[in-house]
Amino acid sequence: MMTTLALATALGGAVLGTPLSPQAETTDLSRVFKKGQVYNYQLRSHLQIEQRQAELDTFIPEDVDINYDFNYKVDDVKPSGFALITYNRPTMTQILGENNERGPVSEKIPVNYKLAMEISTINEVISLKDLNPVKAHRIQRSAKLNAAFAAAPMAPVAQGILNEWAGELQRLALFIGSLDSSLDFNPKLPYEETKVGETWKRTMSYQPQVIKGEGDRQAVQRLDMTYTYAGIVEVSGKKYHRVNAKMSLDTDAAGYINQQMRMKPEQSGIGKIPLKLQSEITFDLDLQNRAPVNTIAKTTGGWSLTLHGQSIAMVEERIKGRVTMKLASMK
Repeated sequence: MMTTLALATALGGAVLGTPLSPQAETTDLSRVFKKGQVYNYQLRSHLQIEQRQAELDTFIPEDVDINYDFNYKVDDVKPSGFALITYNRPTMTQILGENNERGPVSEKIPVNYKLAMEISTINEVISLKDLNPVKAHRIQRSAKLNAAFAAAPMAPVAQGILNEWAGELQRLALFIGSLDSSLDFNPKLPYEETKVGETWKRTMSYQPQVIKGEGDRQAVQRLDMTYTYAGIVEVSGKKYHRVNAKMSLDTDAAGYINQQMRMKPEQSGIGKIPLKLQSEITFDLDLQNRAPVNTIAKTTGGWSLTLHGQSIAMVEERIKGRVTMKLASMK
């Protein structure tokens, strides 16, 4: 069972608001950076994992929290409005939930991220340089999950690929990955002024999916986040720009893995590997500089492995994630 997460090497929640009216016809959502300004954020995440194997009726639950604080200082602002910043994340804290053998276990992991970055006015990472190139710490997968995969009569390469996609679902559920796809520099903002109800997309990950118009043939394709501008809302007496976002994945990776190995299901032993993920995020942005103030993300999903010729999944996992990011201070 997966009790821990692989951390990225590239490197209170908001309440519902009430829309205000009338809304402006078009709105500029681009970031406004100011030289010397320092942003301090707190990110808190919780992932509930439930897994069962073979013909067991009971899902075994396990919980993990990944928490960290980060800050960045605007060192300079270009004429284009792009910001040159220094990003700092000294540590990350992992909390493993209690089980039958022990109580909760908390571990503070020194990651020592210090990065020189250029951030565009639409919140995209343009460049990144590691100012403290110390090898990043990793939190490894548990032996239980690896043993579960090893027990399946699959080719070793198939086990490796499945481990990769299962781990990616967990990282997506907590938005822990590269700074391009994490919540730290989200939401990705529209290229032009936008109206209430308008949408735009950005790629968050890549997953095996069926190619449209080519039967059952699969390829690794982009998994997009769809953003929608919801207008100006009022939350606890304060007004914000509200951006909502959704991401959805519903695919079967068995075909892709079999294609990669150039094997038929009866040769590889792989019957079905459904991957599912549904994420919804609410971003509340400062009216003046469009920096995210409160962010809350909720994700459900899971995966399972059914061997060829079998009707019952050998391994099945359900995941539920919740992440909040709060602007603690800006000075």
